[in-house]
Amino acid sequence: MTNDLDEALTRTLREHAGDAGTPRLDLDAVRGRARRIRRTRTALVGAGAAAVVLAVVAPLGLLGGGSSDRSVDPATSGTASADIPVERGGTLTLDLDDLAEGSSSRAPYALGGVLHLAPGVTWDLPGGSGAQLGAVVPVSDGWLATVADVEVGAFTLYRLDSQGSLVEEVSGPSVDGRTVSDALAVDAATGRVAWVEYDLDPLADLPSPVAATLVTAGRDGTELGRTDLPVNDTFAPSSRPLGFTSAGVLVNMTDSMGEDRTLLAGFDGTAETVADRATEGVSPGGDVVRRTGAVGQGDEACSGVFGPDGKALAWSTSTCTASYGRYSPDGQLLLRGPVEEPVVGDGQVDAVIDPATGDVVVALAGAGPDDRVYAGAWESATSLVVAVQKSDDLETPARYALVRVDVAAGRAELASAIVDYDPQQTGYTPFTLR
Repeated sequence: MTNDLDEALTRTLREHAGDAGTPRLDLDAVRGRARRIRRTRTALVGAGAAAVVLAVVAPLGLLGGGSSDRSVDPATSGTASADIPVERGGTLTLDLDDLAEGSSSRAPYALGGVLHLAPGVTWDLPGGSGAQLGAVVPVSDGWLATVADVEVGAFTLYRLDSQGSLVEEVSGPSVDGRTVSDALAVDAATGRVAWVEYDLDPLADLPSPVAATLVTAGRDGTELGRTDLPVNDTFAPSSRPLGFTSAGVLVNMTDSMGEDRTLLAGFDGTAETVADRATEGVSPGGDVVRRTGAVGQGDEACSGVFGPDGKALAWSTSTCTASYGRYSPDGQLLLRGPVEEPVVGDGQVDAVIDPATGDVVVALAGAGPDDRVYAGAWESATSLVVAVQKSDDLETPARYALVRVDVAAGRAELASAIVDYDPQQTGYTPFTLR
């Protein structure tokens, strides 16, 4: 009787695990192990980010719902498969062969030249598989997306409707003779969006290092204002809007020599330098930033989390062994990765941590030594989608899929079809999460 009850409860929990209101839909896909291809390690690095929050995070207790009766088989040494809930601080092993099929990813992603905006909603990227996807953010009745031709490198800002149809090209080389930043900043409270536009060099058809403008728009995409950024001839057109504060938008700017500074572009049309080093992210509330600088042991250039007082939180700068990436929409969870392959910009993800303390909430790992977990994006405050690469060894097939991690339940499921892919033929891995 007890076993029957346990099995019934387990089935019920699996049926209802995940976010409220998220239906469990079957994927129109098959798992493939058809062709054997060479596996490669592709370091996915870059700038970009979402941010951190300064908050006292409520204790999450056990990820399986707080029951002290749940435990992990001691033989697993703190690890668990996707079907076994893990306790706080445990490791969830993401094995593509063992994961059940779940609903399609609600986090936008690109695959094979197609942008998947929502389950059943797609848009063919201009330039196909050779296009570079910068950012995708929701607006009223649709999305804004930045896309560049990989050969030109000049981004265009597109507006799409709720069905994935192109509404307009907002700004780009063929629209207004300008290009836009790859990044889009979003104000979680109001839905406002910000991007940076640059003049193009008419002779080279490339971004000019001068005449950069921060543009803000409302939730419906309607332009609200423009702020000229104080660039000069030493600054390259690589400004990235990071996030909103109560006074304006923080923008990171990199010059032609690789030196960074951080600007605050105010809603009053002013702009000022607020830090003489790189800022990588801003909290949803705008009061905490993540910056790179000489903040680690021995003044190493590590990524640190800085509070309103300008001081780094000690846990974030005690070592230089980790990097930090995207944060949950409410700022209470943070992605962590290795410093040698920064999780920011689609790098490797090895854990979800508590941003107030740095404690591991759940660690993520592949099933084998050559497997990788990378490019995390949040569907909700507790639902994370990551890309997983599975390789039996260095000479046998690499298979890829998106995996949904329910951080609250400590479980995982497939969020896409499994595909065979050889990144050596294209230079990049198949899934780009946004």
